[in-house]
Amino acid sequence: MSDPKFPTDRDVELISRDGGALPRQLDAQLPEPLKLAIVSVFNLLEAAYLGQFKSVMGDVDKRKFTLRAWAFLLRDIPEQWITEAAVQLCRESEYIPSVHRVRQRALMIGSGAPDIDDAFAEACHRAHDPEDRSWSHPVVHRAVHSTGIWELTNLPADEVRTRFEANFWKALEQHHESHAGKKLGRG
Repeated sequence: MSDPKFPTDRDVELISRDGGALPRQLDAQLPEPLKLAIVSVFNLLEAAYLGQFKSVMGDVDKRKFTLRAWAFLLRDIPEQWITEAAVQLCRESEYIPSVHRVRQRALMIGSGAPDIDDAFAEACHRAHDPEDRSWSHPVVHRAVHSTGIWELTNLPADEVRTRFEANFWKALEQHHESHAGKKLGRG
């Protein structure tokens, strides 16, 4: 197993020159603990999904670019959540997780929100009982109200689940944005 080194700005400059456009924001200073967490996650993914990892990550240049992109996309999430999310996802799936899945799971871990299956079950159950509408988490409450009580009680489960999931992930991002400064020690 190789030990990826976090790419420098010079590495990124060379990759972007050879491999296409690189968003200017990726050159922003990223905190060292975040860089170390992402390298640690990549080491875990490589160990857990050796064949898939090599196929997805390709050569060293692509891997360096991807490390930098993951760090940029996860920069607002505490390192511990990122690492815990990656470990959980490795335990649950035979397929390598995307940065999107790691982000979603990390936000669930950090916010204390239930997983999507439990949230949907709660939403459907409580939507049918007007007397029992105290939600387990603000994210579930937002997702239910964005989806609609009528929709939860009247639409086919597969159709309403698709809507609920989209609203759940949006509510989770909003919840994180409203609490991010406090959790990262910035507010």
